[in-house]
Amino acid sequence: MLTIETSSTVGSEPDCIEALVAMGFTCLESEVYAHLAKIHMATGYKIAQALTKPAANTYKALESLEKKGAIQVEEGKNRLCSAVPLNELISALDANFQTNKAALAKSFAKRARPTSAEGIYRLRSYTQVLERARAMLERCREVVIIDAFPRPLEALSADVIAALERGVTVGVLTYAPTKISGAHTVVSPVAGSTLKRWSGEWLNLVIDGVEYVHSYVDGQNHEVVEAAWTNNVQLALVYYSAVLSELMLATVEQQAKADSSLAQQIRKLRSKFMPDCLPAHADLNVMETREV
Repeated sequence: MLTIETSSTVGSEPDCIEALVAMGFTCLESEVYAHLAKIHMATGYKIAQALTKPAANTYKALESLEKKGAIQVEEGKNRLCSAVPLNELISALDANFQTNKAALAKSFAKRARPTSAEGIYRLRSYTQVLERARAMLERCREVVIIDAFPRPLEALSADVIAALERGVTVGVLTYAPTKISGAHTVVSPVAGSTLKRWSGEWLNLVIDGVEYVHSYVDGQNHEVVEAAWTNNVQLALVYYSAVLSELMLATVEQQAKADSSLAQQIRKLRSKFMPDCLPAHADLNVMETREV
């Protein structure tokens, strides 16, 4: 279900307009609705004057808004326009979305499921990353390995549980204490320093050694800094081995706490091959600064 937070007061006009555009309104439609929500009632001519927009374009926007159920027009000579209350508009948008979603699913139900050509594909939004990860978890047949920061792992928790219920073997390397019944979970021994190093959030997920997705998103606005998915089996298998090795090492290191000599050897190996200042860290920090 589409959920939108509402309040009794109208936010800043740029924010209102941006939110309406995100819901599928044109920029002019959004400006008109936001203006009417502020002044309550006006003629099309007065609205055009207030927004300094051509009258013809404004009347077209008003006609479209009326069809969308966003405004109501008083019958009569002046045809005064007023904004439909926000709660009513949200309910109407949600109802239309649900109807259109059902129609879309029905119209494509009989078509063969498309398969992506083998390759490496960039993902441009955090929503796209999560939906791709969910789809991968759904089609996983044997094993999924996840290396994820707390927030993306929480977002995928229901999908991980569903995979476990189908009998999929799940291994998770986490960066905060996490309980997932039936999964092998271990907190990274370097969780604290890793979370401190990165201001954003990492997600790495690989299924069956045939597909993987990785992403790094800004921690505040969830804008994607870097994200990609591949179904190239050779790359996915290498990635599977790498993430599995991290999971296994973290497990051994956790269990080696009772053996001080073994724990010390592991720490030496980790500091030798994974120092705090790898060139990759500097390169990724530069990329993060540029993107965000």
